[in-house]
Amino acid sequence: MSKNSKSDLNNYSEQIDALIGQKISEKIAYEMAQANKKDVPKIIKDFYKVPSDLLFTKNTIFMLFNRKTGLKSFINGTQADSIIGIYNDIRQNLVNKVVSNFTAGEYYVEFASAKVFELEI
Repeated sequence: MSKNSKSDLNNYSEQIDALIGQKISEKIAYEMAQANKKDVPKIIKDFYKVPSDLLFTKNTIFMLFNRKTGLKSFINGTQADSIIGIYNDIRQNLVNKVVSNFTAGEYYVEFASAKVFELEI
């Protein structure tokens, strides 16, 4: 090999090392920016703005009124789904945003709010 080809190889090697170092620095900066983001809860009170996949989760709150005793309490979406039980037509009406409330036995259940998490920089 001639001196020029060795010099060219060393030059290319240095350029590749510099590019690798730059990419690593960019990746570290990106990961640090992602780590500094925070989940900020946003409360949605309008039933029609709640995403359907969030409806029957622990982040959704329903108001439950017991007509027999006259007591009002709050339950999460998972509990509301359990109250619906085998009545798939009620579940589909809620998912399709046809209704925001339902009755089951002695209970009257109505959507109250949902918590959605958004990233804040």
